[in-house]
Amino acid sequence: MALRANSQTSQAAAARAGYGIALLPHFLGRIDPTLSRIFLSAAPPAREIWLLTRREASSGGPVRLARDFLIDLFAQNRDLFEAE
Repeated sequence: MALRANSQTSQAAAARAGYGIALLPHFLGRIDPTLSRIFLSAAPPAREIWLLTRREASSGGPVRLARDFLIDLFAQNRDLFEAE
């Protein structure tokens, strides 16, 4: 039996309810004390994070400000997004 879900929250809820294991990002799984980390024999594939903006909106103003903020935030907290 397999469960397919389009949100990590749903995957975490299913794992929490005892339906099996879920491949969750480290930053999400480690904050939930009801989930246990398991070690796989092979590392799961890396995933990229994308931020999409419209070309005309990215040249300045609030969109650029938000983009730059998010880039800096992810850079400052890089260790939260890497496996230990």
